[in-house]
Amino acid sequence: QSTDNGKHVTVRVQRIRKIHIKQKLIIFSVLAVCLVVLAVFSDHLCPYDPYAQDLSSALQAPSLQHPMGTDTYGRDMLSRVISGARASIFSTFSTIVGLCCGYYGGILDSVMMRISDVCLAFPGLVFAMAIAAILGGGIQNAIIALAVVSWPKYSRIARSQTLALKEEPYIHAAILAG
Repeated sequence: QSTDNGKHVTVRVQRIRKIHIKQKLIIFSVLAVCLVVLAVFSDHLCPYDPYAQDLSSALQAPSLQHPMGTDTYGRDMLSRVISGARASIFSTFSTIVGLCCGYYGGILDSVMMRISDVCLAFPGLVFAMAIAAILGGGIQNAIIALAVVSWPKYSRIARSQTLALKEEPYIHAAILAG
């Protein structure tokens, strides 16, 4: 038994708390996977073209036809949110790379940081223009080119923060406490 704010907490209560934490983790994981699937298949899940303007249906309230309404240019808001999820979700992958490199280290850290060094060695705009030229025209290819240029910065920030926090005393205490 341990105490929590002066009250005795039984082993049963501690097990129930652990079960609730595991349930929350499972729910969060399922929602995260659903969000990634939504981002991957966003082109097929959008009911309307997120960039198509229809000024005759501008600023409509939510309805069966447009569940989240329309914006000032008549674009469907649900389609725009689904399409925007793709850019938002994929932009977090640079942070995930930095977290993994900082936490695990080793060969993964060495390889990914050398790749980021190569990306940072070139001037950003010139590198983005070269990638966009290789991929061809279009807004999606321009976004990919900018993502390739900017990921090393965010990855290195996440890595350095992970390395700094990894050595904090409260982390070691939490590991020792189980």
